[in-house]
Amino acid sequence: MSQRRDSTEPFHRYGRLTTEDPDEAQNVVERVYVPHKLEPVQGARIQARLNAISTGSITFGYLSYGATSRVHLPPMESVYHVNVTLLGSSYIQREDGQVQRTAGLRTGAILRPDMVHMIEWAGDAGQIALKIPKSRLEQQFTDLTGQEVDNEIDIDVLLDLTTPPGRSLLRAIDFVQDEWENDGALVHNSASRRQLESLVLTNLLLAGSGEYRGQLEREHGTIESRTVRLVVDFIEDFAIELPTLDDLTRISRVSARSLQIAFRRELGCTPSEYIRRVRLNRARAELLTPQAGTTTVSDVASTWGFYNPGRFAMLYRNQFGEQPSQTLARALGT
Repeated sequence: MSQRRDSTEPFHRYGRLTTEDPDEAQNVVERVYVPHKLEPVQGARIQARLNAISTGSITFGYLSYGATSRVHLPPMESVYHVNVTLLGSSYIQREDGQVQRTAGLRTGAILRPDMVHMIEWAGDAGQIALKIPKSRLEQQFTDLTGQEVDNEIDIDVLLDLTTPPGRSLLRAIDFVQDEWENDGALVHNSASRRQLESLVLTNLLLAGSGEYRGQLEREHGTIESRTVRLVVDFIEDFAIELPTLDDLTRISRVSARSLQIAFRRELGCTPSEYIRRVRLNRARAELLTPQAGTTTVSDVASTWGFYNPGRFAMLYRNQFGEQPSQTLARALGT
């Protein structure tokens, strides 16, 4: 039966599924995510809906079943799966005995690739479902800690959305949704999507729980000044590619936490703040040497990774004491 898709649903322009047929729902959701068994509880009549997009490595989707349903999930092997509960609730059982109940905008669930899970969706549950390649999340962990992952990250089911990283994760998901709904610059810029994925994965790890957290919070020794200079040179040379913190940890071969401490000691700012400063300087240089009739503030801003015009104007004014439009007008003699 055809149903009208609600324009308030996340990613509503990217509908993949609207059905009351459990077999069809299972088949379509499997194609987007992973093999599983869908079981409506006590023969409940489902109204399944799925909207989904991909940012490159990560699949983001909004999924609801419209009736109490169980999903039986065998080991996924190559991916981590995350449910960010927006509406209603769900209940998760993991094969090692861990159980977790999620609640809208308060808690979600992280599903490991090496374990069996059962997820019971309440009839009113609506969740953002993320499919993350195992190698991608584990590389993010290595970039943050400097430690290799032997098998899987020792992560618990609980995802706390009320902590600062949890709230940041929700804001990042909102940003992804807004960009795709409005055909924003992020949709067409792979370097920017890579930055966003890094932000999502970092906040996911920080909002999660488990023994791995000790490695995230541990100090990893003092970094020499020459390592900071190496990273600074890399930022200056490759600023146009919008380097991420992941890139910096790879070339410096130290953890993100150690690099942040070293930057604060040597330069009085974090690596991310330094990158932003360089990008703003490069944007200003372009505005000071415009091509009449072709150079615009919005084009320059997006070239250097600033996709929110208001925020770009604020950051620019804070650093240079004037609006970017004023810089451009003066350079054009208007």
